[in-house]
Amino acid sequence: MRNYITQHVPGKHLTFEQRQILAADWNKIINSGCRITLRQFAAKHGLRYETWRREYLRGATGFAIADPKDRRRRKYCEYDPFVAQDKINENNENKGTKMLVTNKMAFLFKKHVLEEKLSPYDAICHIKKEMPGQRIPCLSTWYKHINVGDVGVRYGQTPYHPKKKPKRPKAHPAMTVPGRLMLNDRPAGAQKRSRFGHYEMDTIVSSTSGRGGLLVLIDRKSRRYVIELLAHVTQDDVVAALKRMIARKAISNVISITTDNGCEFLDPDKIKSVVGCNVYYTRAYASWEKGSVENCNKLVRRWYPKGTDFAKCTTAEIHHLEKIINSIHRKLLDGKTAYEYDTAYNKAA
Repeated sequence: MRNYITQHVPGKHLTFEQRQILAADWNKIINSGCRITLRQFAAKHGLRYETWRREYLRGATGFAIADPKDRRRRKYCEYDPFVAQDKINENNENKGTKMLVTNKMAFLFKKHVLEEKLSPYDAICHIKKEMPGQRIPCLSTWYKHINVGDVGVRYGQTPYHPKKKPKRPKAHPAMTVPGRLMLNDRPAGAQKRSRFGHYEMDTIVSSTSGRGGLLVLIDRKSRRYVIELLAHVTQDDVVAALKRMIARKAISNVISITTDNGCEFLDPDKIKSVVGCNVYYTRAYASWEKGSVENCNKLVRRWYPKGTDFAKCTTAEIHHLEKIINSIHRKLLDGKTAYEYDTAYNKAA
């Protein structure tokens, strides 16, 4: 009865693990001085003779010579599974159309998306810098590989994935506070995103069992994101956080601020006394009207998901997150980061 050590299935290629099992047994027999033929060894492992003969020739470390004790037999050399596997891999590279995505690209892509939590587009921009002169496939090609799952990243593991465009919600009929400046009152530079200094403002709150949160601002033109830690989500803490942003020169030359109708933004005069510009409000229950900051808040949730207690975070950690987000390559900025876009603007000015 055959002893199926390799569990080889006829018609299937040998795996590297099976080659290692064959090598261990073959080399043990050869080095012990036992005489065995290729046909006998193939029968022992449940292989076809021709399968093992080709495999042995592929990984042999020398040449078979006549056995001096018996001229009818050959003295075989050792079998190296690594040599055999290298030859298999080399032959496989010549099969069919050569893939645009190499193993190194796939490794870097998986590292950036799964470990560093970057979007596929941002990961591609990093790969272009890490592999200069190499042709990098386009974004749609990477998404096709993600759908197949052959680059180490599967559908649902990316921060965003193409899906049907959601319907824009209808405007809520709720009343807004009279006397407040609305979106239609904003300057043309804010409406068209043609000037720097027009910001959108929002807060990200901690879990229900936590306290505090984050005050976030984003420049509508450059998408530069500014974050400050809040001990409590109140009007006074928001004003104090704005002062800290100005003190560390995170924001300057503020022309306008657009925000929602949250209780922490009730007094526009207090905010204006700090930043020196008017505050404009979205309609009630229409936070999508300040979509830039809302979309950027999703980036925060990559590292701090819902349920996070920001009271346990330090200021250094939050400022580090700010640097990470502003270092993300953005397609709408022609592949530049928010920092690079600002630098390019300052040089041009």
